[in-house]
Amino acid sequence: MEANNDKIQTLRHEILEKENQIAELEEINQVLNDNKIMSFYNGQYTSEKKVNDVMKTVVHSLTGKTLSRLTGTGVLSRLRIEAKRMAQIQVAEAMVNAGGDASTVNGNCLHQDATSKFHHHFKSFQITTSDNITDSLGLSEFAGGDSKTLIATFQENLSELSNALKHD
Repeated sequence: MEANNDKIQTLRHEILEKENQIAELEEINQVLNDNKIMSFYNGQYTSEKKVNDVMKTVVHSLTGKTLSRLTGTGVLSRLRIEAKRMAQIQVAEAMVNAGGDASTVNGNCLHQDATSKFHHHFKSFQITTSDNITDSLGLSEFAGGDSKTLIATFQENLSELSNALKHD
């Protein structure tokens, strides 16, 4: 009788594992079927599990290989930092290479936008280059609404872009 109980426990454990695998595959199918991947919703980031699923899908699509697992939040954090740095380099190079000529009014056009969430104010700057491509310079928490703070925030964004190019 104890052997049967052990077998039942083993089978229940296997069923639970299979149900978890089915749930994971259904989530991946949902991600693949959606045109948009939701990473920020209702004022917060969605689970890192979805990010892992997206990364696994991209690697599989590009290489045909399957990742068994991704490491924890530390690696994801470093990947986000590197992605930000690469984006900053891309924007800085686009600004430098677009150049433009002030005498012919062809060049970069600066845009700005602001938003507030839970009493925190954020300012973003975008640039449209002469080839009509718009890139974001960055998003910063913005403490005040005066021009001095605005210029300091803009200079901080430019400094980050400059540093990204220096260390490229």
